[in-house]
Amino acid sequence: MTLEEADRHCASSPISMDALAILVVGRHFGPNDDPFMLPAFSNIGEPIIIRAALRQFGDRPVSFKAAIPNAEVGGSASTVIELHILRSEVGVWKECSVPLHYLGVHISAVRGSSLIATWSMKTWKNTRQPAPFRDADYWHGFIRVSDDILDQVLSRSGHAGIYVSPRDENRRHDERFAVIAMPDCALQDAQKKAAAFDKTLGIVHLRDQFGIRCRREHAANLRAALLPESAFVATEGVRSDDNIWVLKNVPPSVGKDGLSEALVQSGWEAQPVRAQGHNRWLVAAKSEPDTRHFCINGSYVLVEPIKRSRENGAVTITAKQVKVDALMNPSTGGVQIAATTRIQEVRAEISDQMEMKMQVANDKIAQLSNTIEKMQAEQIIKEQETRNELAMVRNEQAFAKQKISEVEASVVQSGQTVIQTMQAMMSQMQSSIETSMKQMLQGNIAEDGKRHRSDQPGRSDSFSTKG
Repeated sequence: MTLEEADRHCASSPISMDALAILVVGRHFGPNDDPFMLPAFSNIGEPIIIRAALRQFGDRPVSFKAAIPNAEVGGSASTVIELHILRSEVGVWKECSVPLHYLGVHISAVRGSSLIATWSMKTWKNTRQPAPFRDADYWHGFIRVSDDILDQVLSRSGHAGIYVSPRDENRRHDERFAVIAMPDCALQDAQKKAAAFDKTLGIVHLRDQFGIRCRREHAANLRAALLPESAFVATEGVRSDDNIWVLKNVPPSVGKDGLSEALVQSGWEAQPVRAQGHNRWLVAAKSEPDTRHFCINGSYVLVEPIKRSRENGAVTITAKQVKVDALMNPSTGGVQIAATTRIQEVRAEISDQMEMKMQVANDKIAQLSNTIEKMQAEQIIKEQETRNELAMVRNEQAFAKQKISEVEASVVQSGQTVIQTMQAMMSQMQSSIETSMKQMLQGNIAEDGKRHRSDQPGRSDSFSTKG
C-alpha cells in the first residue's frame, strides 16, 4: 500500500491474534514508520530496490527477510578525495593529458593499484563550462583511496598544480580535518611553512588565499605555531565523531576549567569547546546527557543539540549492467576492476549524459554561430556590392552630366556661329543686291540719255502743236 492507503487503516491495539501487518511502499512514510530497503521487481520485470515499512496489526510481529543470497564481508576504511589540477600552476599542460599518470608521477602513494576508484575526471574552463583538454583551465574529478595512504596523498596537495580535498559520504568537507587560512601568503611561502611542521597535510586553495590542512585535533597547536601573532579560541579535544551541544544560561563567571569540572560532576563525558556569547558554551560529546538541565553555581543550564551525526540517507538503486574501468597488470597479467559504488556510477552516467547534452547544445550553438557568421559575411558582401554599384552609377551620372554640359556648350557655340554666319551672309547679300540695283538703275539712265529722238516714232500727242 501507499502511505495514503495505509493511513486509512488505523488501530490503537492489535486486531489479530496471529501475525498481521501492512507493507507501506513509497517515498514518504509516517513519523512512527521505520523504513528499510526492499528488493523488488518493476511492472516490466526489471529488478529494482525500493523503500518500505511494516505497520504491525497482530499479536505476533511480522519481520522481513529477503530470500536472496546474503554475504557478510569485512570492509576497509577509505575516503573520497576531490581532485583539481590547475593549468596555471602546471609547467607543461600536455603532461596532464592523462590525469592519473600525472597524479602518479607527483604523488608516489597512488602509484600502481593504490586507487580504489576514480570517476568524473573531466576538463573545465574557469567559467565552470566543460571544455576540450587543449582549451581547458583545470582537471576536476574524484578518487577514492584507502585511509592507510590518505595522509600521504593529502600532504602532496599544493605541489605541481595538484590540489586534493577529502570529502565525506555526502560530498561535504570531511570534519576530521581542519584548514588554517594563511592571509597575505603566497603559494611558495605557504609551502615553506607547511614543510616546517610535521602535522601539516598539504596546501588548500581557498577562494582568494591559501590555507594549510591538518587533523582537527592538531589545529589549535598548529595554528598557534603558524600564526603566533593571531588571536584565536582554542578548540582542542574535539574528535571527528563527537556531537556538538550548546549550553545556555551558563554563569559568566564560569570559565573553561570550571565548566569542565561541572560536566565531570554531572556525570556527562563532555569537553568544552569555546564560549559563544556571554552565557553560552559549545561542548563536544559522543553520547547524550542523562538530563537536559544542570545547575551550576545556582544557575540552571539548558543543554540543546546543535549538530547531530550525519546519517546516510537511503538510496533507491536499480540493478543494471554497467561499464567498469579495467586495468591490465603487466607483471601478473591479471585484470583489475575499479570497485566503484552504484551511486558513483549513476553520478558518472548522469554527468556523461549531461556532458553529451552540453556537447550537442554546444555543437548546435557553434553551427548556428557559423550560419549567422556566414549570413553576416554574405550581407556585408552584398552591401559592399551595392555600395560599389551605387558608386558606379554616381560616377556614370557625373560623367553624363559633364558630357551633356559639353554638348550644350557646343550646341550653343555652333548656333551662335551659324547665326553670325547667316547674318554676315545676309548683310553681304543685301549689299550685293543694293549694288546691283544701283548699277542697273545707272545703266538704264545712261542708255536713255544716249537715244536719238528722230529715231523715235512719232507719238500721238493730243496736246502737240504740230500737225
